[in-house]
Amino acid sequence: MIFWRGMTKAQVAAAIKEELDTHTDDVEFQSDLLADLLMEHHPDVKAYGIRPDAFRRNSQNPYGARSYLLEGRYNGKWLKNSYRTAIYPPSIREKTFKMFRLAIAEQLRTHLKNYPLCSHCGALAEDVDHVEPSFSHIAKNLYQIYSEAHWRHWLKQIPWESGQVKVLPDQHPHVKFLRYMHAAGYVRLQSLCKSCHKAVTAKRRVSSKTKEVPVAADSHGETP
Repeated sequence: MIFWRGMTKAQVAAAIKEELDTHTDDVEFQSDLLADLLMEHHPDVKAYGIRPDAFRRNSQNPYGARSYLLEGRYNGKWLKNSYRTAIYPPSIREKTFKMFRLAIAEQLRTHLKNYPLCSHCGALAEDVDHVEPSFSHIAKNLYQIYSEAHWRHWLKQIPWESGQVKVLPDQHPHVKFLRYMHAAGYVRLQSLCKSCHKAVTAKRRVSSKTKEVPVAADSHGETP
């Protein structure tokens, strides 16, 4: 399905990524393609009503990974931008899961520092993966404890244009629980390179979907 300028969502994402890959971290650059996309489809940028006049790949990423953080300049102010948010707007649930991950970002950075090589191939690791229990499993259970209205409340506490990262306060019970789980060793982590992380995630999703599909009984015997 065509999404923007004769391209599908996947094609737009690929075009933006290809352009971003040509730039160097912490160096300003201009991009009409990216600016137009954000102005037309990014919910926060549309509401702000100001077109970014420059971008940069900020190497100081607060999300606990080695990858850069994309930022745009709005009237001289640098604000976090995500072209994927413009293409695939996240739900309240997805935004909340990101706040959960940010609550343990420092612990993930420490793990990556202590175990800098990919546990699968030995290359330089860039991400930290939750082996058991999975981060998705942890986040789903925590999310369900409170209503969506509760999470909307906390997401509104830090508006996008403030330039601050949306996080839960240190005293929130979920933040305390997440940090305790990781500090006490109740969560098994592994450092992974980008390639291996994608492969592990894909395999995990396939396994999850397989478990959800009921097995029908046939003439050869009962359903296991």
